[in-house]
Amino acid sequence: IGAGICGSSAASALAQAANNLSIQRTGSGYATTRSALLIDVYDQGRSGAGGRASHRALNERGERQRPTERVNETQMRWDHGCQFFRADTPQMKEQVNDWINEGLCEEWKGKFVRMGLGDTSNGSSFFGMPNLGPFYVGVGGMHAIPHGLIDRACKTGFV
Repeated sequence: IGAGICGSSAASALAQAANNLSIQRTGSGYATTRSALLIDVYDQGRSGAGGRASHRALNERGERQRPTERVNETQMRWDHGCQFFRADTPQMKEQVNDWINEGLCEEWKGKFVRMGLGDTSNGSSFFGMPNLGPFYVGVGGMHAIPHGLIDRACKTGFV
């Protein structure tokens, strides 16, 4: 399965549900095993897990940083793909509250602005969606969510 938010969520749920499941970091990604069952979690990007929630960072020399490397104020960092999300259903709201409590995401309180239009918080749309929050972002970048989900799965005690 992929190593984006959905695949990482699936790996985490499997690890929590199965009492003889193991998720291990491997050289090429993560592997989940249970007797004859093997689930590999992959991401084709060069910066590790994340999928559409991937994150990039460049150091002060313009060199690409790995997501696991220490981040400082002199780096340029940005999310591409999924830059924020909403929780519109009761199930997603419950999931997001868990992620907030784990420090994986937080509410984003910024404003959407369109060139020439200024503040769009009056209800106009952004990317074709209603401009009604709350909106959420990963803490330190959107990649924090899939990375945290995989780390959670590794800490279930079945590793």
